[in-house]
Amino acid sequence: MRFSGSRAGSFFLLTFAISFGLQLPGWRGYALPRLQARWGAFAASIAIGVLWYLWHIPMFLGLGVPLNLVLVMLLYFIGASLFLTWIYNGTKGSLLLAVLAHLGAHLNNSHRALPAEVVPLVAHAIIYGALGLLVMRGSLIAPPAKRPSKGSPRGV
Repeated sequence: MRFSGSRAGSFFLLTFAISFGLQLPGWRGYALPRLQARWGAFAASIAIGVLWYLWHIPMFLGLGVPLNLVLVMLLYFIGASLFLTWIYNGTKGSLLLAVLAHLGAHLNNSHRALPAEVVPLVAHAIIYGALGLLVMRGSLIAPPAKRPSKGSPRGV
């Protein structure tokens, strides 16, 4: 699907509204801080990536995305989740910057070539996966932050 002129602008605004209004506040603003407190940034990002992937399956089916790309799409969403978590945490919780990064992926939408051409999506998924691992490598071994237990002095 290719857009031009006012259709491109409308698509941009709709994508921005849905991303900023629904998806990102839910995944990054609500779920991520809670999951990170329990599991750490890396595991929380993986969990959100899997849920985000499952959230998009109906859209994939409706757009005719070939089912043999299921694992590629999973890598894409997990990599993107790791990358967006890195942005969110690095900006002390800026949803706006996470939304703009998400929007950037839509501007270079590798899904447009589907189902005829899968190489752009595979390349995008591999890049997102590698980038996500690269930027979150410090979180691989970092445990979640410990909260003081009730009744104990702060920091003990």
